[in-house]
Amino acid sequence: MKFHGGRGPALSTIQQVSQQEKDDDMPALTKSDLHYEYSWKAVTGDDPNKTLIDADRLSRAEGYEVLYFLNHLKGKGGVDLEKKTRLIVEWMLHAELPGTIQGRKKIHDWVVANFSTLKAGYPF
Repeated sequence: MKFHGGRGPALSTIQQVSQQEKDDDMPALTKSDLHYEYSWKAVTGDDPNKTLIDADRLSRAEGYEVLYFLNHLKGKGGVDLEKKTRLIVEWMLHAELPGTIQGRKKIHDWVVANFSTLKAGYPF
């Protein structure tokens, strides 16, 4: 299945990329783009400047972790994703992701497996 009216990358190939691989052309989300309320204050043991190495666990309540996760999703071949696609994933994380799924890799895999089915329910 394709995104964006058939022009975008297949979701089954979304992947996390390193900061070095992030292109200047990427339509990165900003704090003001997000639809949900988050804490922007790091809790003890967390460092908002070290989101990748901070922990394997993705805190859905901490904005800097969610923003980092969303902005580092790419499509097949490293193709950038549109902001709307990233916002659909934000909604999925907030409203649909089961609490039993922990860890960035497992969350990523769940998003890939469920995007096509859940995107139709995106409320924004």
